[in-house]
Amino acid sequence: MSAILSRRTLLRALGAGAGVAALSACASRGAAPAAGDKAAKEINFYNWSMSEEANKPAWEKLLAAYQSKQPDVKIAPVVYPWTGFLEPMLLAARNGQTFGALQMPIDQLTTFASLGVLEDLGDLAKKNDYTPATLLIAQANGQQVALPHYSGAIGMFVNQTWLDRIGVKDVPATVTEFESLLTELKKATGKAPYLGSTKDPALKDLIPWMWTFGSTVYADGRVQVNDEGGVRALEWYKGLLDKGLILRDISRTESRVIFGRGDAALYDDATLARQFLLAAPKGKEVAAVTRPVSRPVLTAGDKPQAMSHGHCVAVFKGKGAETGRQFAEYLTADPDSLKTFFEGTSLPPAATKALQSPWFTADTYQMDFAEKVTRTASADPFWVLPNFAQVEKVLTDAIGSVLAGREKAKPALDAAASAMQALIKK
Repeated sequence: MSAILSRRTLLRALGAGAGVAALSACASRGAAPAAGDKAAKEINFYNWSMSEEANKPAWEKLLAAYQSKQPDVKIAPVVYPWTGFLEPMLLAARNGQTFGALQMPIDQLTTFASLGVLEDLGDLAKKNDYTPATLLIAQANGQQVALPHYSGAIGMFVNQTWLDRIGVKDVPATVTEFESLLTELKKATGKAPYLGSTKDPALKDLIPWMWTFGSTVYADGRVQVNDEGGVRALEWYKGLLDKGLILRDISRTESRVIFGRGDAALYDDATLARQFLLAAPKGKEVAAVTRPVSRPVLTAGDKPQAMSHGHCVAVFKGKGAETGRQFAEYLTADPDSLKTFFEGTSLPPAATKALQSPWFTADTYQMDFAEKVTRTASADPFWVLPNFAQVEKVLTDAIGSVLAGREKAKPALDAAASAMQALIKK
């Protein structure tokens, strides 16, 4: 049985009130691993996927299959909602209260690694056939502190029936044409056609649009979200909101529900979009007419932008570490495990042989997404920072303030860039 923990519940259980910003800022001090036998056969598996109805059955199958192979081992899922992951897990790790394996988002790996609580899994990485690119997303400061499980990107999806209503075959290539399409769809349906994110925790979806408009965002230790491209992107996006072409107060969770009803033409998600759609009331109907598309570019011929997305499996030092290593290897490298994972989640595996298997290559949806989205995806530039969550929150707060009409784009991003730079120098 899994334990689903809210952020408040876990914080109360740990007797703490520290915020994620403070935790990230002091991460480099290190933390004590959980006390106990490294060979302990009872471990926890901390994850968020089992809190999602669309993905829970696949993970239950994975755990049941492993325990049938290893009857002397007990894996206890500790489940928390995605939006409540970072703060309580960092706190528990710092207090030496975590043991076993952890489903780790790639954007938070550096933060956890800086605590010094993760096992080095380099020997397992060399032993198995992970693709070189996916191994990199599971490294921090050159150390293999996790094993890659899924590697993809956040991209755009279109409901083709919306385009058919106005006699359009495909999403146009450029931003100008894209906005014209949204305007035409709004006129024809009376609904906001694009479910672009307008509230956290998904406001970093604006970063690919900033790249689209030519912003550097962050490079060589310098925050540049307030350059010309960054400002133009945010002004354009705010314009879409003011024109009713996107909705207020929409994050990934709400957009999946609305899109799953067939009430929008476009939205942003990972390849697991298909699983969420199939779980919706009109899921099969909507999924049948939904396909991935490349993000529009500023000038014809530019590279379509997308942000890398994925997760890996890490193992905590201390109690149960040896059992956790075996379980992490099973999840990320066992052929049967990867097939079950893919078929139940629509997330592409990170192992070379799995990606070459017929059950993956015959899936035109996956191959289409890989070509139109993942192929040109880039990593979030702030992931390299141990306090990336604290730094990026400054940016998303500024974006939220502009979208709410409290500030103009230029001064908001100027202030954000200055505050972010100060945090990076600490």
